[in-house]
Amino acid sequence: MPDLYNLGMRLTFIRKFRHFPEQWKDNFNWGDLTLEIGCGTGEWSRIPKEKHKVVIGLEISEKFLDTHISNRKKGIKHHFCDHLVCASADYLPFRNNSIDVGYSCDVIHHIPLKSQSKFFKESKRVLKKYYMPLEMKLYGFPLIFATVADELQKRIWGYDYNYNRLIFLNSFKLKKHRQTFMYDWFIADCKE
Repeated sequence: MPDLYNLGMRLTFIRKFRHFPEQWKDNFNWGDLTLEIGCGTGEWSRIPKEKHKVVIGLEISEKFLDTHISNRKKGIKHHFCDHLVCASADYLPFRNNSIDVGYSCDVIHHIPLKSQSKFFKESKRVLKKYYMPLEMKLYGFPLIFATVADELQKRIWGYDYNYNRLIFLNSFKLKKHRQTFMYDWFIADCKE
């Protein structure tokens, strides 16, 4: 499964919509230490590596972590996490206020709705400054396409699209939000 995921992420046109918003790059004090929540195979670790000295990757799947390590050993041209931790996002194994910033790319919808509030509380507990999730929302597509895409995702990957934006919005004070063709980029304040 991780190899299929790797291939899909490299080939898909979606990758161009995942770029960190350029206008935000110099607007914040990012800090040195970051946590990439749901780092997977390392395909999107480039985003946090652009801004931070040390990136800790958190992933629940041992298979994805094995692929991440394998890709790093092969010297595939990606910016990989400096340290990897196998753990669940709703029980983060870190001290309070121990990490400057947290990122996630298409992760929230993998977390069951009943656990999302716990995940957001854990993020606020561990992160000193900001949590920046990127979540796909098919804004530019007709409803029929979005419905078909959701159904394919259930059949291929085995999960439904469990993203309730209200749970997220009620958990954080937003500093910035950018909506693109397919994605929501947020910068959420963890210091409130």
